[in-house]
Amino acid sequence: MPSVLLNQVPAGHKFRLNTINGDKQLQRRLKSLGVTPGNEFEIIKHQSSGVVIGRGTNRVALGSSIACKLQVEDI
Repeated sequence: MPSVLLNQVPAGHKFRLNTINGDKQLQRRLKSLGVTPGNEFEIIKHQSSGVVIGRGTNRVALGSSIACKLQVEDI
């Protein structure tokens, strides 16, 4: 399955994070939220300003400027 950007994944789909195309500061910030390459998430909903992703009972809202930097693959 080819990689796509997170903001292109429809709501309700599960995905695996492959790559963070951002600087070290963004990578550290996402790591502190539990958003790291290799982890699996689900798109909870799309908003005009970004997406909400979930893993288990945790939810993380990501702005569109961050969502377009995350390469994911559908699972």
